[in-house]
Amino acid sequence: MIKISIVFFYLRIFPDRICRRFLWGTQIFNILLGMSFLVAGLFQCTPLSFFWDGWDGEHVGRCFNFNAMGWAHAIINIALDVWMLALPATQIYDMNIPWSKKMQILLMFGFGVLCGYPSPYGPLAPALTHPQAYRRERRAAPEPPDLWSLVQRHR
Repeated sequence: MIKISIVFFYLRIFPDRICRRFLWGTQIFNILLGMSFLVAGLFQCTPLSFFWDGWDGEHVGRCFNFNAMGWAHAIINIALDVWMLALPATQIYDMNIPWSKKMQILLMFGFGVLCGYPSPYGPLAPALTHPQAYRRERRAAPEPPDLWSLVQRHR
């Protein structure tokens, strides 16, 4: 939702027709990405009840690799963050204002990195701090560092 609102903000302030096409394409990609990962997360196990009951080993079912989905989501979102920071830079570069003002505006947009800086750390934290947990196929509950990955995946 945050990325969608940022793209709507960009659509308000950047009138360039080519840029707006890129922004609408980014918006469509954002929405489709969110919906696809939502559906994948909801239907990650067959049957659905195996998500809750599979930990005990007494039920029959199968789940796809949840960690791989987290990695894929993190990588795509990091690339999307970079893309969304590059979009205003192209417009600001073409503005007819002094170079120092351009740098100040780019720095302002660059503060968006502070919101995304944990993204690379999110999926790495569980694998680095609890490697033994990633040797098992399923766990009954997420390890504490996994909670940050969940937050990052659904932001």
